[in-house]
Formats: sequence, structure tokens, C-alpha cells
Amino acid sequence: MRGAGEGLQMMPDEAHKKLWELLRTLGDSLERDGAFEPAMLKAFAGRERMSPALAAIMSVALRLPVTQFYFGQQLKKNDAWDRRFDAPYGPAAGR
Repeated sequence: MRGAGEGLQMMPDEAHKKLWELLRTLGDSLERDGAFEPAMLKAFAGRERMSPALAAIMSVALRLPVTQFYFGQQLKKNDAWDRRFDAPYGPAAGR
């Protein structure tokens, strides 16, 4: 998994040319060796944790309507807007 991968759908392939090349290289190593090449996997994975300062900035930024645009658009497109706060796997789901 890679964070923010859903955004790839909204942009032309050319905008993510390096990412697609890296994905192809990863796939080639998996096909050839039966495993991902560790150095390539590390390059692809990138940062695992945000710094505290970046986390604080992101927590504020993610509350802005502009950052919710894509998911809101997808919810409306799939007639799921009214169910956007559902939590089917939450604590109350098994009750």
C-alpha cells in the first residue's frame, strides 16, 4: 500500500512518470526473483512517519474542504454521500 495512491486516478500518467517507472521496476524484480528488491522497495515506500511538525500541519490541512474534494466527489458519484459517516467495522457493528 502507498498513501495517497488514489490521487493517481485524477492526474495524467505523465505527472507520475517516475512513480510508474518505479512500480514497473518493482514488478520486474518480483517476476524475476520472486521477491521485491529491498532497495527499490525502500525507495518506493518512502517516509513511514511524519515529523511532529508536519503531523500538526497535516491535521489542520486535512480539515479544509479543499482536501476533502476527491473523496467527497467519489462518495457522491457512488451514491454514498448520505452514508459517509457509517462505521460498519466499528465497535457497535457486532452488537
